[in-house]
Amino acid sequence: MKFSKKTRIEYTSTGGKVTTTDVINKEDVLKFHGKKFYDQWLIFSKNLNKVNVEDKEYYYYYDYKKTATTTDMWLHSN
Repeated sequence: MKFSKKTRIEYTSTGGKVTTTDVINKEDVLKFHGKKFYDQWLIFSKNLNKVNVEDKEYYYYYDYKKTATTTDMWLHSN
């Protein structure tokens, strides 16, 4: 399975530490995987932690990959 390209962001956490992490947003998932995959991915990803940076919502890339793998397996088993 192929995964969408990640974005590296830097933000200040609630504790005041500058943090760098790899993320992805919903639009990237839709664009890369298509509507059918995206709709199921949203169901599986509803409890994932999100990062808000400059009024934009992101998912941690590791969580995206894990959920994308689950989504792919589910779609190909039905």
